[in-house]
Amino acid sequence: MQPLAHGTNLAGPALTDAKDSATERGSTFRGNPVWLLSLLPVLVAVFICFHYGFEAPYMDQWELVPLMEKAFTGQIAFSDLWAQHNVHRIPIPKLIMLLLARVSHWDTRWERAVSMIFALSAAALLFRSFLRAGRVTKFAPWAWLVITTLFFSAAQWENLLWGWHLLIYLNVLGAILVCGGLSSTDNGGAGVVFAVLGAILSVFSYGNGLILLPVGMAVLALSQWSTKQLSPGRFLAWAFTSLLMGGAYVWDFHKPSYDPSYAGVVTSPGQYAYYVAAYLGAPLASFDPRPAAIMGVIGFCAYLAVLIMRLRTRGPANAMLLFDGLALYAVGTAFLTATARTGFGVVQALSPRYIMFSSLLWIALAVHLSQFVGANAIPRMAARLAALALLVIGAAAAANSALGVYRCDERHDGHIVARDALVSGESTELLRRLYPDEQVVLKGRETLQKYKLNVFR
Repeated sequence: MQPLAHGTNLAGPALTDAKDSATERGSTFRGNPVWLLSLLPVLVAVFICFHYGFEAPYMDQWELVPLMEKAFTGQIAFSDLWAQHNVHRIPIPKLIMLLLARVSHWDTRWERAVSMIFALSAAALLFRSFLRAGRVTKFAPWAWLVITTLFFSAAQWENLLWGWHLLIYLNVLGAILVCGGLSSTDNGGAGVVFAVLGAILSVFSYGNGLILLPVGMAVLALSQWSTKQLSPGRFLAWAFTSLLMGGAYVWDFHKPSYDPSYAGVVTSPGQYAYYVAAYLGAPLASFDPRPAAIMGVIGFCAYLAVLIMRLRTRGPANAMLLFDGLALYAVGTAFLTATARTGFGVVQALSPRYIMFSSLLWIALAVHLSQFVGANAIPRMAARLAALALLVIGAAAAANSALGVYRCDERHDGHIVARDALVSGESTELLRRLYPDEQVVLKGRETLQKYKLNVFR
């Protein structure tokens, strides 16, 4: 394997210039208070995570308890980690959570801390890419405030309160590595190595990571089209990776009995389209599927328009390909999720856990709009419209996030009551707030007491 070239960046092609100094990287924001304001959504998310976070095991976490007992008795096997969880294969998150439970006696604050580390790492890579893309064409630095509002929105309260969902942020971190690595112009192959690492993290953290396999091929094609440098080796390496990971994932895969039909795109195309649109619009309007669907259609069409415009003019494609790849990932995830979940109804498209994925489309759009605002060659009216669109996106995301803060407080209060019921072992009705089958909770409670875990540590 060739050594990594100095300056190789795992967050995108615009991050590979080894000559850029730390001073230059920060020059865009020098004298601009936007970076301070952009910390506000981050601080709110961290506060929510640790102030309102769930202490007792919640929902899927109860299915981890038998694995903990196996781990404590030395009986756990790789097959336990590899076993299908709903429609996902999540060996990496399972391993992380089991290790954290072992060292902390399952203090769920540790899971939430790791979740925040993944989220902050992903945001740091996005920030670095945002700065470097801004050097190719002028941009509006204040767009970063819009991006952090989207990325750390409290509307995704499940991801912030629930340590289990560290797998969501790990998945997104992997997606950034994939899109950044495959859009990289380095000649040492480091980009592909980072992309493969990212694919492993994403695919085996959440099922939608499979979408990154074709998205990665599209990013590679666009990167080489824009630079006019064909690299068959990269295509072959990624094709081999895709076949290997995809094959491993679907081997012995079975559809859960409780899942609805996956034929919704054929049997209910209208509901299917409604679900996709609401899914994409949820970062701005997660309170109702109708406005969410409207926003989803607007966001998708707006992004498609700016993408076509840039490709027609052969604009700074490689500087933007990381964000383009993430947008494709968001759209692909919406279609994949709709295939498996339309049968549950369109309201399910607004699930807080999904907002992290759909926000990637809006983040990519915000980056494009920021370049329209700052470009000298753009007519003044067009620049003003782009600035207005950015403001609307930011305001809608902020309002949706504020509603999410209320949801966090509401859910936390309900969880405290259920946690107390778990400690006392009384009121099976309250235990159902932690898991639909109270017998699973009661059996798991015995394990927690036996090994002095979680609320019994």
